[in-house]
Amino acid sequence: MPDTPTSRSSRSDSDGADAEPPASPFEIEFAFQDEKDRAIEPWLREQLVAALGWLKVVAARISIAVVDDAQMTDLHERYRREGGTTDVLTFDFRFDASDDDEPLILESEIIVCIDEARRQAADRGHDWKTELLLYIVHGVLHLLEHDDQTPDEAARMHEMEDRLLSAIGIGEVFASRKVLKDPGG
Repeated sequence: MPDTPTSRSSRSDSDGADAEPPASPFEIEFAFQDEKDRAIEPWLREQLVAALGWLKVVAARISIAVVDDAQMTDLHERYRREGGTTDVLTFDFRFDASDDDEPLILESEIIVCIDEARRQAADRGHDWKTELLLYIVHGVLHLLEHDDQTPDEAARMHEMEDRLLSAIGIGEVFASRKVLKDPGG
C-alpha cells in the first residue's frame, strides 16, 4: 500500500521527538515451504540483524528460503550438480561496481534445509532453531568471502561462526561438533 501524507509522521519540534525512526538498512524476506514453520521467523530475523550488525554490514537485501529435504535435494542437484540434500545454499546477486566508494550492500538468497537442521541438532543435543541460524550465518559469511573448501579455511570459518553466535548471545554452536580425541592414542 503506498504511503499517504497522513501515514508519515513529521517533525513538529527542533529535537525530532516526533520524527519517524530511521529505516532499517536490512531488507530480509523469509519464505517457508511449510507455513507452520513461520513461527520461527521473528527470532531468526532478530538474530540475523544482530549478526549483520556485528559483522559491520552496511546494508543488505537477503531472501531466506526454508525448505525440506526434497526441495533442497532438487536445488543441490540443479545448482551444485551434487546428489542428496545439504544444509545451506547461498546465491550472491551482487555485481561488481566500478566505484569503490560505494558501500557494500549484500544482495543474496540463502536457502536452508529445516530437515537437516532438525537431524543435526538432535544428533548434537541442541535446538534445531539454533542449527538453522548457524546455516544462515554460514551463508552470510560466504557472501563476505569466507570460504570452507580446505580444512584450514573450514576451521577459520567455523571459528568465526562461533565467535559471531557467541557475540550475539547464542553461544558456540559449531564447537559442539568437535570430537575430543584421547591424546594417548
